[in-house]
Amino acid sequence: MEELLKKRIEIIIKLNKASKKLEEEQTDSGFIDKKYIDEVFKWNEELRKIQVEIDR
Repeated sequence: MEELLKKRIEIIIKLNKASKKLEEEQTDSGFIDKKYIDEVFKWNEELRKIQVEIDR
């Protein structure tokens, strides 16, 4: 359980970094490169998976 919680914290940190990068890279017109969106989605999905494991 402790290992899952550590992994969850690591994923949250990565998700926060990806979200911040996405926000920084957004242009004035609102355009965001797909790679930044994909990175946020990837870490959201990883967070969801680890949360399911923790909740078991």
